[in-house]
Amino acid sequence: MALFRTVNSLVMKYKKDVIHEQMLLSRLADAAIDIYGMAVVLSRCTDSLNKGVDCANLEKKYTNLFCNEASNRVAIVLSDVKSESRTTNNKLLSEISEAVVANSGVAHKGPLGF
Repeated sequence: MALFRTVNSLVMKYKKDVIHEQMLLSRLADAAIDIYGMAVVLSRCTDSLNKGVDCANLEKKYTNLFCNEASNRVAIVLSDVKSESRTTNNKLLSEISEAVVANSGVAHKGPLGF
């Protein structure tokens, strides 16, 4: 539900220009990948537990660990996407990358002049 709310708020904010917000979309994709991964791991673990596989309890521990870590990453990404500091940093990253592309590489001279 949190992913839906975040996507919905970004679509409302950027409308069809959301397709140009590649940094935000990349973070949303990371969250979606983690959510999908949790679903897959939970499904596999449930199957092992239901079948009484020898290592099912160890697999349950792996599943708990993975899902705990993945859900923490999702929570961080979804809150980060909506933060003003992330918006500011994304703008700075875009400006820096434009300068690098415009200069075909390093966009400034070092402080020592070489």
